Amino acid sequence: MNKTAVAAILDVGKTNKKVSLYNSEFEELAIRKIQLDARDAGDGLEYEQTEELFDWTCRILAELSEDFDIRALSITTHGATLALLDGDGNLAHPIFSYLSPASEKIEEPFNTRFGPMDKVHAETCTPPFGFANAAKQILFLQTYFPQSWDKVKHLLFYPQYLGYLFTGQMATDPTFLGCHTYLWNPHESKLSEIAHELGVDDKIPSKVLPPWDQLGTISDSLGEKYKLPAGIPVTVGIHDSNASIVPYLAKGFHDFTLNSTGTWCVAMTPSDDLHFKESELGTKTFYSLSAYGNPVKTAIFPGGLEFGEFSDLAGRKDDAGHVVLEKLCLDQELFLTGGLVPGAEAFPNSKPAAYVGDRCIGIDELKEKGLAAVGIDSADFLAALNFSLAMQTVEVLNRSGRKDGSDIFIEGGFANNQQYCEILAALLPENRCNLTDLKEATAFGAALCAWKLLDNVELESLSSRFEIGIHTIVPVATTGLQEYAEKYLQLSGAS
Repeated sequence: MNKTAVAAILDVGKTNKKVSLYNSEFEELAIRKIQLDARDAGDGLEYEQTEELFDWTCRILAELSEDFDIRALSITTHGATLALLDGDGNLAHPIFSYLSPASEKIEEPFNTRFGPMDKVHAETCTPPFGFANAAKQILFLQTYFPQSWDKVKHLLFYPQYLGYLFTGQMATDPTFLGCHTYLWNPHESKLSEIAHELGVDDKIPSKVLPPWDQLGTISDSLGEKYKLPAGIPVTVGIHDSNASIVPYLAKGFHDFTLNSTGTWCVAMTPSDDLHFKESELGTKTFYSLSAYGNPVKTAIFPGGLEFGEFSDLAGRKDDAGHVVLEKLCLDQELFLTGGLVPGAEAFPNSKPAAYVGDRCIGIDELKEKGLAAVGIDSADFLAALNFSLAMQTVEVLNRSGRKDGSDIFIEGGFANNQQYCEILAALLPENRCNLTDLKEATAFGAALCAWKLLDNVELESLSSRFEIGIHTIVPVATTGLQEYAEKYLQLSGAS
């Protein structure tokens, strides 16, 4: 039987893990999924279930190889995760989950040792993210688990650690090294002074390779253990947000911003330089590096988290349409402001609350009493929520370097929220806001990396094999929208 040639993609989200297969025309032919939450280890620590993930992946690859000719494996993972290995190549300590509450223990010691933080932000292009900063995980280990730290000889970021388990080879890639780790100085393209002071500059692999380069091949021992075809090339690997940009780079887009929406909404704009406005220092605005190693200005806010918590109060997630929105804008009697995650607010002075006339009702009171008890209609509430999310999106798009006249591509969960999309388009009349037919942009980008390696071609030459269907959003036409937006900014503390 002639098997179809495919590239296998391991796409590791924070909870959902996926293995998918893409042929050379970038059609997804198979997908397998598993949920693996971080393991609670007590004392505020959570660890990733890496052994379980790796075992599951190998078994799935073996199963899929019975029907498909797997030619390559490409790995992409969520960020802020690293493996520290001893001299034998084993974990010196379990892999921290970046959501571990214990991260609070290291904030003040880190800031005291390396501050002032605005200066560090400017030099490393990295804002504070708690345990989602790799350097803080390292300092935490040095402080609270010195016996583990004494064994550390190698530091690998998550895609490269998984690749190491498959191949036995070590490297790093720019997309992970340069994404809010505090370990990289992008201005000088070298490891940062923080990396030097923490003593990891000789532990990070000196080979910084493009994500589509070959790290190695699946080892013979794994082939025997799992009945996997040995010798399959494995890519160096790529950070998931940066993988989602790869299809647009392949298609030759240059002047665009990607609005990748989910629990965290991530706005990313490829850039020619590294520059922060003074007002951006201290906010969740940073530079990552693309697969080419070029700057990508990035800003984030927890939009999906806010939509989930606020919409649960409404008891519904479907908007009530244009009539409700227009009444909301004309009356200007109900506003919702965000800020559920302190320090990650789109507007730094904003607090999560509902403003009803002259009253300000905090989210805790809303949860306690319910909307009806404070005189809020659920349909009005949801329209106000969609407007709030669109306003916050505009702010992070601006911080990420959005330019008038450029394309904005909306991907992820909010692409299915028609009212949000139409409001966003109305708030950005100088841009073209678009939906695409890329359903799994992260895995798609990783598949491009795999086939670039297999066919030994330039990324752009793969563009003839696929199309990105683009649907331009028609802005909602609502009387009073701009006036409502101005009052929203005042309530959010932005003006």
